Amino acid sequence: MENQNLLDRIFLYGVVGVVILIFATMFRYVSITAGSDDFTANVVFLIVSILGAALYSMIQLVIIEVLKLFSKKKVIGQGENKKVEKTVEKSEEESKDKAVGNVIGIGKDETENKNVVKSDDDELSKLFDKKYREKIRIEKQKLEIAIQYTKETFASYTSKEDLVKLCKYIEIYSRKGNFDKISPIEVNQLKYFDVYHFGWNIWNYFKTPNNSIRRIKMAEFLKHTFKELLKNVDVGGVKNHLKTDPKKGIIKIEEDITILTEHNQST
Repeated sequence: MENQNLLDRIFLYGVVGVVILIFATMFRYVSITAGSDDFTANVVFLIVSILGAALYSMIQLVIIEVLKLFSKKKVIGQGENKKVEKTVEKSEEESKDKAVGNVIGIGKDETENKNVVKSDDDELSKLFDKKYREKIRIEKQKLEIAIQYTKETFASYTSKEDLVKLCKYIEIYSRKGNFDKISPIEVNQLKYFDVYHFGWNIWNYFKTPNNSIRRIKMAEFLKHTFKELLKNVDVGGVKNHLKTDPKKGIIKIEEDITILTEHNQST
């Protein structure tokens, strides 16, 4: 490679030298033609040769500087392009990272939302379970008070077997069950208005704004339970006279049997 460069330079310098000699010879010829002697013509030849060589050297230096300048600009341009490319690549990487981060963030948000929804569902389930258990507890407590009142009221006026059946019938009534399978019970010393008052007390006790049982259901309950005592009265008559003569008889009208039951327990 170095030998090839040397040969190229020798060839180039040879061509330049030939061109300079041609021009110098032409100027010498012109000088002789103009009437100059040989000495003057030779001086002209020498001066033209020197000037040609100097001119070539100057042109060569200018060309080299220009090439260096263009080369430098090209390098700078390539460097700037590389910087721009690096900046673009960095921006693209940041955009990709940001996009991936957004996707991860969205996935995280969705997971958190799902966890929140699941947590809300769990809380609602716990709340419903708590409310349901509370409702069962209140209903059980209410039924226990009604059965206790029934036992205290009829203990002296019916047999033990019939009292047990009557307590079961009270539970059927509280659950709005069917009275067709109820077998009548026998009572003594009690009159029809006593069982009317008992029926009203139980009906009023289980009556709530959200769970109202019609009076006609209590009338049907009394007709099935005390069939012999109320054999001469129809269901409509029983319904219409549940609270008749509230202070008459053994069993009185009680607005709240809870107070009566608590009083008996305390005594």
